[in-house]
Amino acid sequence: MNPVEELIYKAMEKKGLTKSEVVKKVGCFNESNGLRMLEELLSGRNLVGFRHTPIRRLPEVLEIPQEKFDETVAKFAETLKIAAEDRAARRGVYNERTFKPHLWIKASRTTPEPIFVACICGEAPFKHVPLPDGVVSEDGKVNWEAVGQVIREHYKRSKGSAIIFGDIVSYYLRLSYHGPSIEFSPDGQIIDTDPPPVSRGEASLSVGNKEIPRALLDELTAALTPEMAESVESTQLSFDIDKEFDA
Repeated sequence: MNPVEELIYKAMEKKGLTKSEVVKKVGCFNESNGLRMLEELLSGRNLVGFRHTPIRRLPEVLEIPQEKFDETVAKFAETLKIAAEDRAARRGVYNERTFKPHLWIKASRTTPEPIFVACICGEAPFKHVPLPDGVVSEDGKVNWEAVGQVIREHYKRSKGSAIIFGDIVSYYLRLSYHGPSIEFSPDGQIIDTDPPPVSRGEASLSVGNKEIPRALLDELTAALTPEMAESVESTQLSFDIDKEFDA
């Protein structure tokens, strides 16, 4: 139980109130919306925006000193921020350590359809194109003709589709983790030696206002192929796009 949950639940227990009763007392006319906003605060998913909703009256209704409430929320927000920065740092080190030259697809859609497939699989199954051994040598020399051939074959095999991300617009050749990319047309010709970075999205998947752990999504990823994803038409799961980072 996180500090915000502990503070609020103890106050609710002391006053003998349920969540439904609490959201009514703070002034939420729609119980479902009120419960959703309360859960977002308790889970840490909304530690700022709640102050613009009736949920901001929790300290008053539950008789929690405002200073103590604000301090608890602020400390929890800082804890979540540090944890997120740590995960991002570890992900960056891992990607840099395991990086291999590859092609990355620039597609017509920045937001996938259906989006929940991207939440489960990530973007790589639909945008990452590996390069065969020898296309880029260990000392960094590129067989440009082979790169063009890989692009043309992939574009033909995929029928110009990045599936949930729409049509393939171009291919970015990434030779190093931090270095610039080279943009190629679908017919394998260089069109830009210093293109703008392609943004990548990191998504989260939630059910009933509860975020599904990333580890569980990774397990699902192993079982879901692009072909399976292409046949999925709808879902009742909710989602949030968290942030973007350069490819």
